[in-house]
Parts: sequence; C-alpha cells; structure tokens
Amino acid sequence: MSGGRIFRRNGRYYLSFSYLPPRLPHREEELRTLLDSVKPLVEGRVEEYSTPVVYGPTGVGKTTTVRKMIEVLKRLRARVSLTVCLVNCGVEQRPFNVVQRVSQEVLEGSIRGYSYEEAIGMINDALELRDEYLLLVLDEVDELLRVDRGRLLYVISRLDEEARSRRIFPLIVARRYESILDLPQHIRGKIAGPTLYFKPYTREQMRDIVMDRVSMAIAPNAITENAIEAISFIAANVDGGDARSAISLLLNGGNLAEQSGDPAINVEHVRRAYEQRGGLMAVRRLSGLDQLSKAVLSAAAELLGDADSYVIDPERHADELAELASEACRREIGRDEVMACLERLCGSRLVFRDGTLYYLLGISLSTIRSWASRGVPAV
Repeated sequence: MSGGRIFRRNGRYYLSFSYLPPRLPHREEELRTLLDSVKPLVEGRVEEYSTPVVYGPTGVGKTTTVRKMIEVLKRLRARVSLTVCLVNCGVEQRPFNVVQRVSQEVLEGSIRGYSYEEAIGMINDALELRDEYLLLVLDEVDELLRVDRGRLLYVISRLDEEARSRRIFPLIVARRYESILDLPQHIRGKIAGPTLYFKPYTREQMRDIVMDRVSMAIAPNAITENAIEAISFIAANVDGGDARSAISLLLNGGNLAEQSGDPAINVEHVRRAYEQRGGLMAVRRLSGLDQLSKAVLSAAAELLGDADSYVIDPERHADELAELASEACRREIGRDEVMACLERLCGSRLVFRDGTLYYLLGISLSTIRSWASRGVPAV
C-alpha cells in the first residue's frame, strides 16, 4: 500500500477495522481483567473457569480488546494446550453455522449430516483425544441468543455431565447485557462468570485514540488540530463514544483531502466525511428546515468562512448572525430568534451543542453554500 500527501506508508491499513494496534489507549485495565478471567484455562485449572461476559455498545473496544487478549495468550506458555477460536455471531447467526465455523478450526472432516448438538460432542471428543482445550469466543452474540435462546451455550455447559471431559469453554461478547438476562433461568445460571462492561469513550479518551492513529497513519502536519477536535467530538458526543466512528472519519477525511489536493485534513473534510456517511440525510434535514433556520444556518456558514472553523459562540457571534440573517430574510431578526434557530438546528442534527457553544459539524459548508446560491442543496 503506497502512501501519499496525507497518509503515511500503509496509513490506510492502520485505519482499517481489521488492523490490531500495538496499543489500546484506555483499555489497558479491561485487557488485564480479561486475561485474569481466562487464567484458570491457561494454568490448567479448568474446573475453576466460569464463562465471562463482556458487554457494551458498538465501537467501545470490546472486540479489539478480545483480539489483543488472544494475541497475548498465543505468546504465553500455557500449562495446557489451548486453542482460541473467535466467531463473529453477527455473521454466523445460527447455532449450526457457529459450530461449523468451530469445526473448521478443530476437525478435519465435515459435520454435514449431523445436528449441531452431535457436532459439539464430536468436537469435544476430538479435543479430548488430542488433550487440548478450546476457548470459544462468541463475539456479537446478541442475535445468536435471540435465535436459539442460549441453547448452544447450554449444550456446551452440559458436556461434563455426559461422561465426557469438557474441553470447550465459552467467552461471551455482547452489545447488551439484556441479551443474557432475557435467557431462560436454567441457561442463564450456566453463565456465572465475571461481567466486564466497556463504557463509551469520553471526548478526552477519544482524542487520545485519534492522536494514536494519527501518529501511525497520517503524515506529519497533514491534519489540523481543529480537525482532530472535531473528529473526537463527533465520535464521543454525537455517536455515543464510538471509536469506529472516529477512525472512519479520519480515513474518509484523509481521502477527501487527497482527492481535493489539499495539504492537510481540515474540519471541512471531516464535515464532508460525516455528511457522506449519512447519505442524503443531511440534505433532507436541510430541506425540512423553516426559512428562518435556513437563513441562520447560511449565516453561520458565512460567518465561519474558513474551512477549518466550526465553533459558534453566541456571546461573540449572535449579533452578527442576526445581522446576516436579517439581510437574507429582508426583515430584522433578533438575537432571541437566532438562539431559537440554533436550538432547532441542534434538533435537526446539523449543529451540535457543547455547553454554551454550538458546533457546525453536521453538514458541510459546501452543501450549505450550494443551497444558498442555487436554492437547492448540492447532491
């Protein structure tokens, strides 16, 4: 992968979701907790293992931290032969598909013609014959649990009750803990291990994550400080602490900067990347505004002017916004009307509020100006 003006060599790869970074900012404690939860397996005390549950919303580092745990386990000298199989249950949503995926890791033959319950027994027997253990990580498990009501977990938990030496031990990763609570009691009782909640990243934590990826992926001086702040705010405050949002904005903002021949990623590139991610949503929200709110939005775009600006401070800008909106509406617009319009723009998610400040980040200046000049938004 070649670099360019914006990206370092292999920079786009470092911004892909498949990339596992060497550092996990603000997830070090969670990684230690995960490693502690599987220590009984590593140390051969399998009878002490209880199924852990990792949960939290999308983009908070659950899967990445689990992948880092697996990477660490591969380097450890375990007292038993331990294989780790990570299955994305968001893709493999049926129990048979999950078991088939596991069989590809463990068995040489096909499981076609067998029920998944029979196949689980076959996998366990093969592991016992080789004196191996399997840590089965069920990622994005919510849909699987909805479909099978925890039956697969129940079958695995009963292996040692069927005159077998149990060799398969799950680790559950879910978006919602309610996915576990909604299971029947006799199955829920089998999931008695530690629970680990991944909190959404704060704005400060998100900035650290963005800076970490910038250091790996973006060329020196190829992103502005304001762009970093804008990405961090959107990912943390608008998208609920979702690091994937930040990484995708950084990647797509960089692509837009390169396509435009600009020397650095600025806030307008971030706005355009955010706007493109929503398809025509921003344009539809703009079209649905009342005329006064459109005038204030257009005035805000004119006031900011610079492609790297996004902050509207009512203390400094309300009077100027009122003057610009008055010219557009051909009537006098008061400060209170401007403030009411800013709140409506927040409700439309074109502008975002941060304390007493307003951030114009939900739509690009180019789209606003195109609408203002032609009466229709650019598509």
